[in-house]
Amino acid sequence: MAFPNQGEISVSGADNFQLLLDRHMKQNGQPGNIVRLELRFGNEVNLEKMKSGLESSKATKLVNQIKLKPKSWGVGKWSITEMAHQTKIQIHRNANTRYFHSNILNRKVNLDESAIAIDLLEMENREKKMVISAHHALFDQRGMINLLYALSKNKIDYEKLWPIPKPVSAWKQVKSSFQISAKLLFPPSWKLASLSKEKGNSENAAIYHELNFSKEETSQIEINAKSNGALLGNTPFYLAASCLAVQSILQLRSEDPSYYWLPIPQNSRPKGEQGHLFSNDLSFMFFKLKKAEFGSLTQATRTIVQQFKQQVRQNIPGRYSELLRLFRNLPISLFLNMVKLPTAGAISSFSFSDLGQNRNEMKKFMGQELTDMVNYPPVPNPPGLVTVFMKYNHRLKVLIGYHSAALEEEELLNLTKYLRNNLFDTTKQ
Repeated sequence: MAFPNQGEISVSGADNFQLLLDRHMKQNGQPGNIVRLELRFGNEVNLEKMKSGLESSKATKLVNQIKLKPKSWGVGKWSITEMAHQTKIQIHRNANTRYFHSNILNRKVNLDESAIAIDLLEMENREKKMVISAHHALFDQRGMINLLYALSKNKIDYEKLWPIPKPVSAWKQVKSSFQISAKLLFPPSWKLASLSKEKGNSENAAIYHELNFSKEETSQIEINAKSNGALLGNTPFYLAASCLAVQSILQLRSEDPSYYWLPIPQNSRPKGEQGHLFSNDLSFMFFKLKKAEFGSLTQATRTIVQQFKQQVRQNIPGRYSELLRLFRNLPISLFLNMVKLPTAGAISSFSFSDLGQNRNEMKKFMGQELTDMVNYPPVPNPPGLVTVFMKYNHRLKVLIGYHSAALEEEELLNLTKYLRNNLFDTTKQ
């Protein structure tokens, strides 16, 4: 069945957290908590035919039937309705880069209408693109990939629409919540590292910049990760390289923050499985890096590895999931204030995620060859900066999303230079 319990299913703790971020962003004049996935094709794609296929897709129709029933107190519900809004599917001709960034990558998605919007583009150079914009409360990154497959094949697995709830006793839920609250709800420090200089506004749209690496460069960067102490995966090295790049910008500003606070999303889906379509299955790890731990790239990487191991032993992601589940019963405004406590309102020093390479990587969409795929996360401001590491066809890509309130154009050039140098570990050369 698509929905248990007479057509309703409770919003998960992770979904509720994404609704919290949505409120935080809208309070600062931003479009909201929207995730985007861009597919890049060659020149020979019939956009009208693709639009027709998307409009008639079973997946599009199903998404249009799902609505959020929020509650001012208690747990909200996802519900399915017989009456459905239409997904906005638009074709754009002769689009330039400026239009793509200012309009397509900042398109609003309203849960009161459809949770997704789709843009099909023919760029000035005749390259064809498709961008799916979706509300993060209903889709995590893995869910977005599953949506792509459902749209491409016009097929839905109704047994895998939602995550299977894990039964947890009320006592264990409360105990886990108290244990992790002691770690997270510490008093704020006014010397938190952050690039954001002011709050966002409706005219301050997110800006995105790509760093692309060849297969050979990707291999070298992964060798550098191991040589700097990231033996269990590249993420600690990528995070350390990002922190040191931000630190370099702050030093140019003559700022001297005492620590970084970095909640890092963790995919909670079973490894090796496609998993469900709707709802977030995420938790977080939390890294607090002090100024003294930034003496070198190796030192920063090893500090992150140690904190990672410690949090795995303490089951921090699992305990935080229980906290999120418990906090569904709070008014979202109170929940938001609690999340902001450790950072004096900024949520984090900057946002970071490492998506890696999808084991079941999509090569074709609706029979059309893909040349590239790009994930665009939301960019809350504050903190006004996100770095996302991803791989497609064994090539590393770093997406930097930022607001002008956090980075000026010259600072962006410096940040990309420092980040590239850190990834290639030029300090050892």
